Order: sequence, then structure tokens, then C-alpha cells
Amino acid sequence: MDVERAIEHILEIQARAEARMDRAEARMDRAEARMDRAEGRMDRTDRQIKAIQKLIQTGMRILVQIGNGQKRTDAKLAELAESQKRTDGKLAELVDAQLKTDRKLDRLIEALHKRSSNGRR
Repeated sequence: MDVERAIEHILEIQARAEARMDRAEARMDRAEARMDRAEGRMDRTDRQIKAIQKLIQTGMRILVQIGNGQKRTDAKLAELAESQKRTDGKLAELVDAQLKTDRKLDRLIEALHKRSSNGRR
């Protein structure tokens, strides 16, 4: 009878060990499923990071292009300002010349008017 009890005891221990093993396998399966989900999230995050890197690189290139364009615009604007100064100077000279011409014309008209008036008196 002791042998039968020992066998029963061994079978009980083995049954409990198998139950523990089944629970451990279930935990491992759940852990693997979590790991697979985590790997999927990491892959998605890696793709998002790469996309963000590309956006940043493109943005930096655009900023460089804008900066270069701004430099060209500034240079053209400086040229335009210089040209405007020259134009303003020439216009001022023209105004002075026009005033001199107007004064001379006024004197001529006045002189002609006096001559025609003097001859009639």
C-alpha cells in the first residue's frame, strides 16, 4: 500500500507540475503577444520618426532656399534704392531747370508785352 500511495503522491505532484507548466505557457503566450504588439508599435514609431526626419530635412532645405532668395531680394532692393536716389537727384535737377526756364519765359513774355505796349502809347 505504501507503494500505491507513493505512486498516487507522485501522480498528484506531476499533475500539479503540469498545471503549473500550463499556466506558465499561457503566461508566456500572453507575454509573446504583448511583445509582438510592442514590436509593432516600435516599428510604427520608427517609421514616424523617419518621416519626421525627412520633413525636418526638407524644411531645412526650404529655409536655406528662402534665405538665399531673401539675400537676392535684399540686393535687388538695395540696387532699386540706389536707382531711386539717382532718379530723385535727376528729377530735382529737372525741377530746377524747369523753374529757370519758367522764369526766363516769364521775363521774355514780360519783355514782349512791354514792347508791344510801348509801341502803342
